[in-house]
Amino acid sequence: MKRTFFYISVLFIIMAALASADVKTTAGIKSLQPSKIGEFATFGKNPEDENDWFVSNPNGEFYHFWSYVGYGDSQWDVFCGYEESFTASSTLAPTANYSYGADNLSNEKMLRNYRIGGFRDAAWCEGVKGYGIGERVNMSIRTKSCNEGNDNDICFTGLMIVNGYAKDAATWKNNSRVKTLRLYVGGKPWCDLQLKDTIKPQIFEFEKAYRIYPAKSGKKIPEKGAFTKPCKECGVEKVPVYQTDLTFEIVEVYPGSKYDDTCITGIALDVSGGLY
Repeated sequence: MKRTFFYISVLFIIMAALASADVKTTAGIKSLQPSKIGEFATFGKNPEDENDWFVSNPNGEFYHFWSYVGYGDSQWDVFCGYEESFTASSTLAPTANYSYGADNLSNEKMLRNYRIGGFRDAAWCEGVKGYGIGERVNMSIRTKSCNEGNDNDICFTGLMIVNGYAKDAATWKNNSRVKTLRLYVGGKPWCDLQLKDTIKPQIFEFEKAYRIYPAKSGKKIPEKGAFTKPCKECGVEKVPVYQTDLTFEIVEVYPGSKYDDTCITGIALDVSGGLY
């Protein structure tokens, strides 16, 4: 009996040590608050005028980084040789009128080589029982890199997240939203994003030490076949292609008033740098 008690005690100590180590690991992750709360946008009256493409509008269908709203300029141009794709650990079953897959988060909408962001009428919703704690959505980005990790190379300087199912106020309240979203870069914990409980776009600007460089954090892949929609007119010389994998894990939620399904309407990267 004493020997059995000894083994159980040792096992308990080991389990406690492992749990403690896990706590220390997660506690060491940098926690980020939104640097800005943005606004939705709609098209301006004159889309031919670059300064009037997008106009701030609380009921607008598009979401953007703050610099887009009002004067139509932003760092996050879609340059040739940039593609993104989304997958998820689980997805809510579709209904007759809607589907909730991770591809709803895609921002690859084009207007004269500028990204115009996503639409609010679709969202990714996790598909497990309960609030989806631990469920993940993965964002894979492929981009070219001229300077391979130098300070003037292409890098991701921030994120914009539209939390919950932002189709309208009622849908947003009914469904659960994310409170803490853990970001992994290349499978390694990067930071915890502390989301506000707001339907509006939330912008996280990365300080220099937390900017993500594809040439440093990604993996080099063959250029042939890297992009599904190659640009034939951009004239970019052949340069290395990198794939950067970002994973977003639900850690805490704001419960919905009607459903426990946790949803995210949009995830977009702010991109700095150029291909030339």
